[in-house]
Amino acid sequence: MNPLETAIVILWFSGNDFIHHVTSGQREYALRVDMVDMAGAAGHALYGRFSLGDAQSQYTIRVKDFEGTIGWSGCNGLGCVAD
Repeated sequence: MNPLETAIVILWFSGNDFIHHVTSGQREYALRVDMVDMAGAAGHALYGRFSLGDAQSQYTIRVKDFEGTIGWSGCNGLGCVAD
């Protein structure tokens, strides 16, 4: 890994630790993802519940209560679990 790649990895995991800490408490958090495809069509996914696992779980994203326009509610093996 070159120094820039190493810095990006360190920042990525530091941010994940913070998000895990915030989302693992008593409060519930929602996650909204807005996307635009190559043709310019826009869509979104809204999960009513969202949390991020710790380093031991490889920062697995847990989502629940999908609403949206993107046409799929699961994560399809993208490092997340749809409860």
